[in-house]
Amino acid sequence: MGNVIEHAKAHATGKIETPEYERLLNAYRYELYSWCLKTDSYPNDDPRWPAVAEAFRHACILHTSRLLDVTQPAEAPMIQNSVTAILDSLAEIPAECRLIELVVMPLFMAGADALSPYARHYVLLRFDHIRAHGGVGNHVSISLLRSVWDGRGRQAKHDSSNIPWGWFTRDSGSEQQHDYLII
Repeated sequence: MGNVIEHAKAHATGKIETPEYERLLNAYRYELYSWCLKTDSYPNDDPRWPAVAEAFRHACILHTSRLLDVTQPAEAPMIQNSVTAILDSLAEIPAECRLIELVVMPLFMAGADALSPYARHYVLLRFDHIRAHGGVGNHVSISLLRSVWDGRGRQAKHDSSNIPWGWFTRDSGSEQQHDYLII
């Protein structure tokens, strides 16, 4: 994922042309899709580590897909497949498990593209589990998600254009984006 972010920065500053940038990111996304989880490479023997790894894998796929096309509708199968994979993986981690504290980033990424009221409610419930277990409230993450969801709720019925969460990290009247740490 570090390479994806470095290439995104290079593209944003004009050091990589768009065709090369797209080629590189598509290759990294293919690697992420092809990645096989190993069962013996985790910090301890907790059987839920593969669920954490799978959630992060799909969060990286989702982030790479969004870097390639921020306008892609949240309804796109590629986007929804990763949202579902993240939420399904997180369902394998009980609220009382310490590993729940590690999954803020995948949970946020899935939440930003969650479409159904049920999926959104589940995202908020898992944030409550994280807060209850680790004492971290994640108020900024939840506020950003609610802004995205409210924005989607105001869209015309047949308007499926994306509402990127990054839109809500800027001051009004400024193109300058704030730095947000969602984890």
